[in-house]
Amino acid sequence: MPVLLSSILNSLGFLGLLCGLAVVVDQIMSKQSRTRIGKSIRNRIKSKHPTLEVMRNPIAFLEELRPFTIGSVKVSILMSLIAIAVILYIQYFLLGFNFSEIIAGVRDNDIHIFAYFVIFMIATNFIVDYVSFTQTLILIRLINRTDSKGSILFIFLTDLLASMSIFKFVYAFFLMIGLLHIYNPRVSSDFLVSVTHSEDGDGTIDQLKDFNKHNYKNLSIIEIYPVAGGSLPIMSAFYVLSDKILSDAEVLERLELSMRKVFPLDDFVLHKSDGYMSLGDAYQTEFKYQAFGKLRYQANTGDPSLWYSVAYLQSDRVQDQFAEVATLIPGFQSVDELRTNVHTVQQARLSQFDYDNCDEKFYDVGDLPSDCEVGSTILSSDIQAFRIKASESLSVGGSLPLYTFLFTSLSLTVFVYIAYMSFFILSFLRYVAEKFSIPLASFLNLEEYPVLIVTMPFSIAAFVIYFYASIAG
Repeated sequence: MPVLLSSILNSLGFLGLLCGLAVVVDQIMSKQSRTRIGKSIRNRIKSKHPTLEVMRNPIAFLEELRPFTIGSVKVSILMSLIAIAVILYIQYFLLGFNFSEIIAGVRDNDIHIFAYFVIFMIATNFIVDYVSFTQTLILIRLINRTDSKGSILFIFLTDLLASMSIFKFVYAFFLMIGLLHIYNPRVSSDFLVSVTHSEDGDGTIDQLKDFNKHNYKNLSIIEIYPVAGGSLPIMSAFYVLSDKILSDAEVLERLELSMRKVFPLDDFVLHKSDGYMSLGDAYQTEFKYQAFGKLRYQANTGDPSLWYSVAYLQSDRVQDQFAEVATLIPGFQSVDELRTNVHTVQQARLSQFDYDNCDEKFYDVGDLPSDCEVGSTILSSDIQAFRIKASESLSVGGSLPLYTFLFTSLSLTVFVYIAYMSFFILSFLRYVAEKFSIPLASFLNLEEYPVLIVTMPFSIAAFVIYFYASIAG
């Protein structure tokens, strides 16, 4: 019984929400607009053969709303707010989402910047909605110029696909801006450094002959392991070729110099600290390390076009998985999933880099001063990938309700669908009223509440569906 009572109350609340929002729209419109629309609807109900003055379709009045005007901006914001209210009610009360997943994994120190990020995405989503809203207004003008049901259906489908495409393009742009410039926390990665020295006879130097420009005879190998463990036992590996045998301290010094050159804006700290560390049960081995290091850096960095491409592909699921979208779930989009995909592409773009050591600095190949006597070269494809690999084991947390944002962009499209559905239902009611000689138009205060009355058939149908879904769930 409590479940049934809860379903009834939630369903009535949903019906009240729909009716309340319709009343809000009625009251926001000017009295002249309400009266004109109401009279047009009344004429349509009463007349068996509507004249040219009667609306040819339920959305003809929208043609008066011109794109790229202040009025269209206001209506777009209103439609977005209505869509947010309706979809959040459904997702919270009917589907049971409490949206705690939005902040899941976000560290306490980063909650405030993540909050700014979410506010930014909500605010910019109104821009996304307006672009989609304007596109729909333009297509409405085409609908109002045809009586062909086939043409109207085709325009409906075109509008739906165009709205989703616009959402993907524009939303992905703001997502890229938000991740690179707002929610870009400073994170740190702790690691251990192991240094080993290779004898000339083991063949390793010979394998590096294509990169060994100065024919060095001595090789030191640097291996970096994550302190917290990760999917890979080794984060990065470096080769140091030199003209003399280097001590561990000298090798570590060259590592620090190269890191400061590659990542000048990051905080790279290296402390000498001997000890042994196990790789874990999966590898059943241990290694000796000579230093403990820490790298602090911005979590989200790189080519903006790459971030945009990944954000677009991630957002493309609104179209690829439209059946899932139609279930009205929030469709949470993980920030860490976006970062992982960006890192994958970044690593694929990297190639071999080497640096020559001179005057306590490292130089790119070709940039070395002519009077410099090179004493060693550090060589690795992992140099620029080090921060990427460090990021793979770190999580910044947070998600965005992707599908919820999409629903607001489709607000005008859905309103058009509702208008047609409601008028079909209203036409059926008119037919029934005529059969039983019921003066239907006389009972309706169309001049005062045209939107409420027109959408009432749909609201009642939505109430029944909501109630059934809550019982079945």
